[in-house]
Amino acid sequence: MTEETFALRIAQVQAGQVLLNHSRWQLKVKRLIDVIVATLTFILLIPVFALAAILIKLETPGPVFYTDKRLGKGGRIFNCLKFRTMFADSEAILQAYLESHPEAREQWALYKKLSDDPRVTRIGRWLRKTTLDEFPQVINIIRGEMSILGPRPFMLREAGELEPYAAELLSMPPGMAGMWIAHGRNRLTFEQRIHLEREYVRRWSLRLDFVLFWKSFIALVTARGAL
Repeated sequence: MTEETFALRIAQVQAGQVLLNHSRWQLKVKRLIDVIVATLTFILLIPVFALAAILIKLETPGPVFYTDKRLGKGGRIFNCLKFRTMFADSEAILQAYLESHPEAREQWALYKKLSDDPRVTRIGRWLRKTTLDEFPQVINIIRGEMSILGPRPFMLREAGELEPYAAELLSMPPGMAGMWIAHGRNRLTFEQRIHLEREYVRRWSLRLDFVLFWKSFIALVTARGAL
């Protein structure tokens, strides 16, 4: 799907934007918490970020950061930041692997992920296991493009699979963490993720965010559901 074609889908999503019954003061508090926590996290993890950047550059050629266009609130496209965890020619590696491993094609179709992904570097596996690869997204949070907790940021190629729930799923900023981490993480199918994200949007409250924060923290510390 080209960005021009997707622009039409964005207009449709925005035109049918879901009007949520969330109180404005709670949404303002959520945003304030996002800014404070993201800023403190960025400052505290500067040494860890520096070490990760050095290890990435030493292992394989290529940039330290990986940016991917994702769907934000109202269908707006933004550049989601991560530490690079794959080889530079990752797409070619993926296609060659799927062609020679038919059993992997089924897993890819179901989860959009591979348990033994040949594209991932050695340092990248460690970053993914500890979820440190996603911590640069605190910059996205400070910019207002993401939230600490929310629906997972969907890829552009997944846009067609969000119907008929696109307006609902894109009615809140995507989260660095959320229901998917607390309820299975990468072992969830795409359909299960959609169900959980819709449940989050419909049930959202500051209390739900508080509960999800601790569940997500436990899941990350124990690496439950990580690939």
